[in-house]
This record gives sequence, C-alpha cells and structure tokens, in this order.
Amino acid sequence: MGGMKTLIAILVVGLATAGAALAVNPTETVEVKVAGSPVTGTATAGAAGKGTRVVFKLRGLEADAKLRAVFHAGTCARPGASFADAGSAVADAKGIASWTATIRFHGAPVSWKTAADGGHLLAVVSGGKVVGCGVIPGMS
Repeated sequence: MGGMKTLIAILVVGLATAGAALAVNPTETVEVKVAGSPVTGTATAGAAGKGTRVVFKLRGLEADAKLRAVFHAGTCARPGASFADAGSAVADAKGIASWTATIRFHGAPVSWKTAADGGHLLAVVSGGKVVGCGVIPGMS
C-alpha cells in the first residue's frame, strides 16, 4: 500500500508541475498590418524552450508571393537596422499563408524575455516591401 501512496504522490506532484509549466508559457497575438496594404493577419508569439516561436496567419497576399518574416527592435515606423530571422513561406493561390518559426539571431534562438520586452516588432516582407508589421507588447 505504501508503494501506491508514493505513486499517487508522484502523479499529483507531476500534474501540478505540468500545470505550473503551462501557466508560465504566455503568448501574445499581434495584429500584422501596414497602412495601404491589403494584407491582414496575426502573428502569435510565445516561449518555446529557450527561444520564441511565432505562428503567422496572413491573407490578402498576391498568389504565390514569397514571404520572409523578420524580428527587429524599434517600431513599425522606425525599425532598427539589425534583425533576426522569423521564417518564410509562400502564399497559396488564394493569397493565404500560414507558417510557424522560431526567431533566430545568427542561428541562436531569441528568448521570449527579449521578444516580449515591449521594444520589438515582427515585419513580413514580400517583393522587397514590408506588407505587414506588428509590435510585440511588453509582458510584465
């Protein structure tokens, strides 16, 4: 019977730990748009291990448009010069693109603490132009 109590105690602690881990994994959904662009959508960013994962969902793109997402310091009006890679995709025939990426700077993952400090943005580029942009709000 002592073994059963130990097993139950381990399961309870394990479930409590798993619940706590889920509770400390915040995400932030950012509207991705630029004035004058028909592109609309979202970028949902959150912690993923030591890095930040982003799920992009965009529409209003040109069919088969090649896209690249980048992570900058600054604002959409004044992005910083350096950037980190946030993945790429190709729009489908209806002008819709969805992809998931881990933000990487020189190959290393960018932490959620850095991404969600209130001073960074995600921009989506197609044909050399920014077609969507959103600032990741600061997390307290």
